Amino acid sequence: GMTEDVTERRGREEREKERGAELERELARRTEEIRTLERQRAEAERAAAAARMAARIAHEINNPLASVRSAFALVKQAVPKDHPHAPFAARMDREIERMTTIVRRMCELYVREPGPPACGDAARALAEVARQLRDEAAARGVELRVASEDDVPWIVLDHRSLEQVLYALLRNAVEASRSGTVVDLGAERRGALVRISIADRGAGIPEEARQIVFEPFYTTKPELSSARLGLGLSFCRAIVTSCGGAIDFAPREGGGTVFWVEIPAASAEDR
Repeated sequence: GMTEDVTERRGREEREKERGAELERELARRTEEIRTLERQRAEAERAAAAARMAARIAHEINNPLASVRSAFALVKQAVPKDHPHAPFAARMDREIERMTTIVRRMCELYVREPGPPACGDAARALAEVARQLRDEAAARGVELRVASEDDVPWIVLDHRSLEQVLYALLRNAVEASRSGTVVDLGAERRGALVRISIADRGAGIPEEARQIVFEPFYTTKPELSSARLGLGLSFCRAIVTSCGGAIDFAPREGGGTVFWVEIPAASAEDR
């Protein structure tokens, strides 16, 4: 009888120890989940604050830029075509247009109209963006390959915003790619989410840059032009997180980078 009691007590102690260890593991897992959610929330808030700041700056610049543009249109007409400095007029005209385009894009992309949430067709948006950038990619010797699943549901992000996000990501991928390589694009259902991925064979993004690539004005590109503002990823994240989605990247096996966007699928009532 005593041996049975000791064995039973030991068994009970073992079970309690295992239960305690299991609870500790569960607590550690939940703590990590909370930390991740807090980190994501802080990043989303930073991106939203940066978006508001950029929109305010764009609006502040817009009015004086419109005045400069109108005044220069008159000045340009007064410059004789054969004047030795006449070529500078055309150059100034182009630069004013470039600034106007940058400001307009910032206003369009970052000041999202309040209103009921609209939905977008992820597979169609991906195909459309690939079509828009196919010629530019071909000129760089880069092929775009789209492979979306047949049953990709719609998502809870309006079509225009979705296209802007995908355009920025694909443009970055094309510019990062080496000639003779392929950029792979895809859309697939992942449970309650839709995952859109854009994978290039570029030089890759170093792991230490993981957080700062989503900061405004970060760029790996040597010269800043209207297409290369370094604003893209910051505002892509602001748009994607605004509808409960997430955006991230990872090194690609064999070299390059894969960016992906995960956005909740729309229900039949949403559409």
